Amino acid sequence: MGYSEYEAISARYQVPIVVTGFEPLDILEGTLMTVRQLEAGNAVVENQYARAVEREGNRVAQNLVSEVFEICDRKWRGVGSIPKSGYRLRYEFRDHDAERLFEVEEIDTKEPAICISGQILKGIKKPHDCPAFGTLCTPQSPLGATYGLRRRRVRGVLRLRAPPESGRGPACCLKATAPRAAVHALSEKVLRKCRESVEVKEKFFRLYAEQIAELCEKMAGRFQAGHELWVMGNGGSACDAQHVAVEFIHPIIDKRRALPARDLVSQIPVLTAISNDKDYAKIFVDQLALWAKPGDMALAISTSGQSPNLIYALQAARKKELLDHRVLR
Repeated sequence: MGYSEYEAISARYQVPIVVTGFEPLDILEGTLMTVRQLEAGNAVVENQYARAVEREGNRVAQNLVSEVFEICDRKWRGVGSIPKSGYRLRYEFRDHDAERLFEVEEIDTKEPAICISGQILKGIKKPHDCPAFGTLCTPQSPLGATYGLRRRRVRGVLRLRAPPESGRGPACCLKATAPRAAVHALSEKVLRKCRESVEVKEKFFRLYAEQIAELCEKMAGRFQAGHELWVMGNGGSACDAQHVAVEFIHPIIDKRRALPARDLVSQIPVLTAISNDKDYAKIFVDQLALWAKPGDMALAISTSGQSPNLIYALQAARKKELLDHRVLR
């Protein structure tokens, strides 16, 4: 949907809104942008995630949604019915409508009489106005729709306290306490981390840009010939391996075709079986021996470059005539 629809909300309620990506640096920069708006007294919609999000959104996806769904009234827990707030399948797709196929009757959820979650969702009341908040209503046994919602909010600098008039002891509600000195210290820390990250990346690419370009050209030729990429790593590098594979399989950049890439870290039963029956150092070797074909590519990600299972895997890849490469994080 893009973010143009949030502009009216930001303007009406005078709150800053920042669209961010999911990577750590995206979240840090998004937080910094929000803090800067708060310090400057601004309330606009900013887009940190410009590499993937456009103001008007994904038109292709919007057209598909409009083709299959139509807008309808929907009931929301704690609030009730809101006109034109939901979607339902169009008549042409009625054969796929679960409500029709399973004869689902109208669902009407009822909150306990003591619960005021609907008023909290509407902004009429605060959580500490509820007589059950922090006593009968807790994260372990919530009564309404809003307790968990508030606990998941990102709110800058937080502290737990009970309102003086409540008399219900500590830890009853969340209150934002963001003194200017604390906000400034957080801003400086965010900026320092961002600068350090940028410096590391600049140094890396200055040293290896030419090699990376040559490697990309070789990989492009092998993808063109129908070969696959196999990615592996340990710990955090295993997560990176999964991420790299997804970027090839499901590219976020428009007009770039998907390419065959698979990580060797997702099959937990395979990894544990090889570790238990043979040797943890061979968890990637055995998978490459089974699945990889001559001409494929192997990418190993490591923080130390000394992981035995990656060293053995790259040795096996060379023997099988794979294009191999190691990335030190």
